[in-house]
Amino acid sequence: MTLSTLFWIAFALFIVGLGVTVSRWFIPSVLGTPSPYGAGSRVRAVLKGMLGSLVPCRLFALGRALVVDILFLRPLFRASKLRWVAHQLIFLPFVLLLIFHALAGVVTEHLFPDYQSTLNPFFMGREILGIMILAGVVLAVFRRYIIREHLLLSNGQDLFALVLLGVIMLSGIALEGMKMTSQTVFMDMVEEYAAIDTEDDPSELEALTAYWSEEFALVAHGPVTMSDAALTQGKALHEEYCASCHDANTSAFAGYAAARAMAPIAPVLDRMGMVSLLWYIHVLSCLLGLATLPLTKFLHILTTPLSLLTRSVMGPQSHPAALAVRQAMGPFACTHCGVCSQHCSAMVAARTLDNPLILPGEKMQYIKGRSPSRPIPPTARKQLAQGIFVCTSCARCFEVCPSGIDMATLWMDLRKHLLEAGDVPLALLSPLASVPALTRDTTLHQYMDKATSQGLARVQDNFESLMDPQAPLLLQEREDPDAASLSRNKTFSYCFVCQNCTTICPVVALYEHPQKELGMLPHQIMCSLGLGLTEMCSKSAMIWKCTTCYQCQEHCPQDVRIVDLFYRLKHAAVKNAESVHKPDRIRLD
Repeated sequence: MTLSTLFWIAFALFIVGLGVTVSRWFIPSVLGTPSPYGAGSRVRAVLKGMLGSLVPCRLFALGRALVVDILFLRPLFRASKLRWVAHQLIFLPFVLLLIFHALAGVVTEHLFPDYQSTLNPFFMGREILGIMILAGVVLAVFRRYIIREHLLLSNGQDLFALVLLGVIMLSGIALEGMKMTSQTVFMDMVEEYAAIDTEDDPSELEALTAYWSEEFALVAHGPVTMSDAALTQGKALHEEYCASCHDANTSAFAGYAAARAMAPIAPVLDRMGMVSLLWYIHVLSCLLGLATLPLTKFLHILTTPLSLLTRSVMGPQSHPAALAVRQAMGPFACTHCGVCSQHCSAMVAARTLDNPLILPGEKMQYIKGRSPSRPIPPTARKQLAQGIFVCTSCARCFEVCPSGIDMATLWMDLRKHLLEAGDVPLALLSPLASVPALTRDTTLHQYMDKATSQGLARVQDNFESLMDPQAPLLLQEREDPDAASLSRNKTFSYCFVCQNCTTICPVVALYEHPQKELGMLPHQIMCSLGLGLTEMCSKSAMIWKCTTCYQCQEHCPQDVRIVDLFYRLKHAAVKNAESVHKPDRIRLD
């Protein structure tokens, strides 16, 4: 199968994959839920937006984004200097190799009529660019798999991209070195370019072979006469036939080093056809990257610049259908760099709840990887819903994202979609979960209020019967180990019910009849914990409406860790409310 055939097969797969990927940006919704903006309205909005970008002010913004954000990667430089260096070592050399090496027949030969791949600066330049890419790959591997930067999680796509880049670069260097040592390649070159009679007068061939063995790392299959006369004659033949299109192999320093390293076994490798094998490995690796580009991390080569360009000219005032397309494109522009996860205000919850989908970077990868035609499995849907509602809507992810993805708006819309579908995770009871309801989106506000009431009803369960004044209060005969485990030092046992916490609490001050609205007040909860009534405490509305301002804890004369105890009570209540077989009493293990 010829190179041309292989290329067109890979290119056809690339076009089909790209078409499938781009078509996903125009489907009704990221999660397959109904949307008022169908494919037709989205296409029209995008075309209208493209035409609207031709005005001078927007063209200036696009040009600025192209140079500053895409070429010089300013957003990534702000996020991490090491990542910027690693990415620039890969990005710029890759683009130059693509243009001047892979597309040499189309671009380089037309720009430089005297172009030869074995002449400088192309010979040495190709080597320098390849080494730069390898250095960038090594830095990326160092970050992801050696030092394992905080919250920089890696998946199969990250590994595939690094391995494929490494294989392409290493096979290219090995191929170059093998061609330097190969007598087969040398003889092909002599027969095609040199007017040497190899049959009637073999002395010229022997002299040229000796000179190339000495100066160009050629390894002949048989003994070579290395006399001064032979080397002098070989040099003259080289200058006559070879020097015009071949600089010293030492210019390609990495390939030359590989040639010297392979020299002891070079004749064996040459007879095995190692040049052809390495050529196929190198070319097929490049074509594999092209064919799989729309379905792998390599897609960000196209989508990340597109995302940065759209951010420079789009805003809240843009057409909602165009914003929907940008939102759908967002996950495909994600490079899984981990910057958003490292700045996420809910990052601690990801470890506490053992749910990586709380991290914005992992949510983006999950959304990108799922098929829109398949329903989300219940377990994954539960994790995704928890990740969406634990989000505090602080918009840090959007502000620091080097790819310019508007994740904050995406999480807001996904929150609405999940509520429309009836998903009510108990994470809604977090006081920070109400932040999105402060927006002007009245529909979201209504959904949030309704879902919060449902969630509170789930965790409170039989709270009213427990608080019934006529019902007997069951005390424990001995110390409750679950209650004791709430605090390392049992700080609630030092409470002498001074009511300082209740007096200073801003939540209590909101209500005219706080005990009726909140069930139990802070000092009552501390007292109940001392009596071992953990179930009653965890079901009180007080702990769920607490704003975690820590005023009560800071003003407690006994240093009781009131808010910390509230947190433990809430986690225990959620854990027990979500369990299939609910225990008779709240467990705090």
